[in-house]
Amino acid sequence: MPFYATSGRTCIGVAVAIFALSPPVFAQQAATPQEVPSPAPQPEAKPKHTLEEVVVTGSNIPTNMTDISVQAAQPLTIITSNDIAHLGPQDLAATLREDPAFTGGSSNGGAGGYFAGAVTTLDLFGLGDQYTLVLVDGRRFNAVTPANIANIPASAVSSIEVLKDGGSSIYGSDAVAGVVNIILNKSYQGMEVSASYGDRVFGADFGTHATDLTTGLKFGVSSDRARMVGNIEFRKRGGTRQTDSTFGQTGSLNERVIYSSPSNIVLPNGQDVILNYNVFGPGTYSLNPADYIPYNFTAYNETVGQIQRRTLTDRQPQQDLSGFANVEYDLTDKATLYSQIYYSAFTSFEQDKDWGLDGYGDPFLNYGPVPANNYWNPFKIPLQSVFYGLPELGGVTYNGTINSSRIVGGVKGEIGQFTYDVGVTYFRNDEIDHFGNFYSDEAIYAGLNRPGPTALNMFCNACNTPAQLAGIDVSEQLEYISQQSIVDAKISGPLLKRDNYDVAVAVGAETRQEKWTFDVDPLTTTGDVYYQQFTPDFQERRSSAVFGEVAYHLGEGAQIPALHKLTVNVSARHEQIEGVGGTTNPHLAVSWQPISADFMLRASYGSSFRAPPINLLRNTQQIVDDYLNYPALGIQLPTEVIEGGNPHLRPETAHTLNLGIIIAPSQLPGSSLTVDHIQIHQRDVILIPNPQDIVDGTFPGTVIYSSGQLPLINATATNVAGRNIQAFDAALNLQYTTAGFGTFGLKYRGVFLTQFDVNNGSGYVSQLGQFQSYVYNVGAPGALGSLPRTRQHGGPTWASPSGDLAAQLTANFVDHYHDDPGANRWVSQFLTYDFNLQADLKRYVPGLSGSLGIINILNTPPPYVEGFYTTYLLYDPGLSNSNGRLGFVALKYKF
Repeated sequence: MPFYATSGRTCIGVAVAIFALSPPVFAQQAATPQEVPSPAPQPEAKPKHTLEEVVVTGSNIPTNMTDISVQAAQPLTIITSNDIAHLGPQDLAATLREDPAFTGGSSNGGAGGYFAGAVTTLDLFGLGDQYTLVLVDGRRFNAVTPANIANIPASAVSSIEVLKDGGSSIYGSDAVAGVVNIILNKSYQGMEVSASYGDRVFGADFGTHATDLTTGLKFGVSSDRARMVGNIEFRKRGGTRQTDSTFGQTGSLNERVIYSSPSNIVLPNGQDVILNYNVFGPGTYSLNPADYIPYNFTAYNETVGQIQRRTLTDRQPQQDLSGFANVEYDLTDKATLYSQIYYSAFTSFEQDKDWGLDGYGDPFLNYGPVPANNYWNPFKIPLQSVFYGLPELGGVTYNGTINSSRIVGGVKGEIGQFTYDVGVTYFRNDEIDHFGNFYSDEAIYAGLNRPGPTALNMFCNACNTPAQLAGIDVSEQLEYISQQSIVDAKISGPLLKRDNYDVAVAVGAETRQEKWTFDVDPLTTTGDVYYQQFTPDFQERRSSAVFGEVAYHLGEGAQIPALHKLTVNVSARHEQIEGVGGTTNPHLAVSWQPISADFMLRASYGSSFRAPPINLLRNTQQIVDDYLNYPALGIQLPTEVIEGGNPHLRPETAHTLNLGIIIAPSQLPGSSLTVDHIQIHQRDVILIPNPQDIVDGTFPGTVIYSSGQLPLINATATNVAGRNIQAFDAALNLQYTTAGFGTFGLKYRGVFLTQFDVNNGSGYVSQLGQFQSYVYNVGAPGALGSLPRTRQHGGPTWASPSGDLAAQLTANFVDHYHDDPGANRWVSQFLTYDFNLQADLKRYVPGLSGSLGIINILNTPPPYVEGFYTTYLLYDPGLSNSNGRLGFVALKYKF
């Protein structure tokens, strides 16, 4: 095996071994994500009326958290508030990005074109963010689109439970790869203020420092009958440019971009020329054809073309103000009213690449060539091939605002031996994407044909005046409003309880309404914005479900050979979806301790599904113009493409099989080794084909040629794909407590993908270690679907005997992968180290605690790759970040 394929795994293995065996200086107790059955963090003291049993993700039956055999029956990982804190003022995505289960990373961009860069979503095992269901306190957090976790306040999070199993039998649609349940603080007394600050100054080779600032206020009050917990957080994130890295400064990429300054011109005889940029700098032009030299995009982009990259955003500046409140009031000793309110106001800004316009014309208007009588045309003949980036306007800018609100209310309590919960949830997400420095087709057409020197000059080097550009610079505004209303009710409890065994049940029902509104500014609606044409839309859908669950526990008192404890859990859910039909999804989970609690085998099997997105389930379709390359004909042709909905879409289905083993020796309390083998088989995956792929024959579809008409392609969504995925998920947690030196520990997590096959109808094509070109748009920065074969995360921990001082050193490893199956280029593996120190400072200042740390100690840059025919330097933000070395300090003060 080549050295580069093994050196990263060797490095992390050696690092973990050395740090585990050598005398630790600092480490943090239980500060990495922990795999059940590691002891769950001790909750704060709760009021006496609160049930001792809690609902664990993946089940509707309340569970006694001290019974490790019950909570370990399913592959569940618990991420504590300490895990979040040890990464400083970064958002939740930064914490979850280090968890190897998110093999596909946490995406900036989302799936299906719903989002721009202001959104951060989650992707378990690389299937795509639309197949990972996100809950907040056990209830669905998203509406229509994949859940955006960028605006959830990290300081309000008590813990995060990650279920690595299909969860549709409990939660319904979208829970295919797994479920992420974000649990917020609901029990607190007093007031706490916090502040944390991080700065890239330790790794800022050039330019900005990329600062991160978070401030928060947490408070809680209670009386005999009422309790309230609230949290307010403000987070501000600085941005970076691509030139803030050494790689971005050197300009060592072959950018392959033609939309730049000055323009390049293809003459009727096929000769490709450009204004002599060695003589004519920005702000100049020439009407002499002799001043135009042969155009070589490689030579050009290694000189003048590099200038553009200095303005491009690598990490977007963001800020978010969010608040959360939980209120409970006891009507009686057996009934409690509850309410949760959440609101977030989020903004993000990005400086995008320069867009180009060309003399071929926008395919939506076909406005024709640069005329021979254009005042600035030095060749005085019609020129159809002229490519120009209009640098006078600057690059396209993006400003996104997202306002999210969520209200939950209901009543819960006890009826005899059973508990019940009846609740109503309303969620609304309003996203406005504003793009600046777009072009108006009509204004370009008018400018090219305007007589005299006020005509648009397509031949200069950034020298058009405001009069020449009049009306061309326009903005585009798109608004996405998604809403969801849910009414649910469930009752659960012990059905039968004996000395050696017990049976518990849960039943319930749910009704859900989704609404999706898409609004577009008038210019975009008419197609007058360059290469942008959208139609406003509104869709809504109702669904209803009934579900049930039975859990059977058999203890050692039954005196059955080779049986210490056995747990069997059977659940099923039937969902009826308006306009789609019904789907039933069962699930079976079994855990077996043959000898003692030190050793467990577990297995689960079930089906799951994802309902077709409502924005694709519509009868209306439209024909839009595109400009495609026809290799067989050797030409490019304007092409009519049918886009829109498909009312015949079926739910996407999946079957999941999990097999696991847990070793938890009683001689080492709190220590465990867990290994799970995960298989996921997807069918009827919905894809929206790229028309060019249909022309190239790499995607099922037909090109219709009619005499005297443009070629026609049907590119509506269809159930066409399947995927087979297999992976191993391993977790090691070692703890050893000494009387005089504190507690030493070692935490390790690793995910190993062994299969990732994609079937688009004509046979299986392995995508393992590559981008999923039919699931993600690989040409869009921030939406890369990289699939490293291996991800590992771990290191030593230590806590002082008193618990006042704790620290952790963590190594994070991402294996190499392909950045583009066609180009067959390897993306290098990525290894970083983080350090965190936490201290309770109450002996100096009562109520004060703090932490400090360094992220990416060695200042390792992310594995950049060449842009896909753009000026971008690309890396996968779900697997790494461009901050370099980042230092942070955080303080908390409790009144």
